[in-house]
Amino acid sequence: MRTTSARLWDRVATLAICGCVVAAGCGRSPEEAALGLVRRLGGRADSIRRLDLAHTAATDADLARLAAVGGEALGGVEDLDLTHTPVTDGGLAALAAFPKLRKLSLTLTAVSDAGLPALAPLSDLSELYLIETAVTDAGVEPLSRLASLRRLVLLRTDVGDAGLARLRRSLPEATIDVEPPTARARRAAR
Repeated sequence: MRTTSARLWDRVATLAICGCVVAAGCGRSPEEAALGLVRRLGGRADSIRRLDLAHTAATDADLARLAAVGGEALGGVEDLDLTHTPVTDGGLAALAAFPKLRKLSLTLTAVSDAGLPALAPLSDLSELYLIETAVTDAGVEPLSRLASLRRLVLLRTDVGDAGLARLRRSLPEATIDVEPPTARARRAAR
């Protein structure tokens, strides 16, 4: 059985952890379940390229635990989805454990300008999603230094015209998605 599991594990490219793991009554968080699975299958998950924790209860502490095994077991992850999790600025330092990260979604998290400098070690990051986060013009400076960015999505943030202009000057090859000024004005009026 161990050999079969190991062979199957070698072909796994995406590990998606959903909130249903908790609802199933196993008494473990989705992140604990992922770590347990990695350990049960020999502690290697170097074929995993995508780790999807979207819509789970993944916290900063969970990211730190994943980072602790990340270098050995999850170091090949290129796509990390943390959409709609309680991750904050404090959890972003753990992302350095994923050196091959190319795509990162922090959409609907509690990330703000203060956490963005922690993304600096992610030299291969080419896609970054910061939709509905507390990012403002003040966060533009660390983003403008992410030279490998080719797509930056800042919908429903408070990055204004000045911040956008700075980003476009610093990242001329990147596609930067923002709300049109009219939509921003309507949202601010609410």
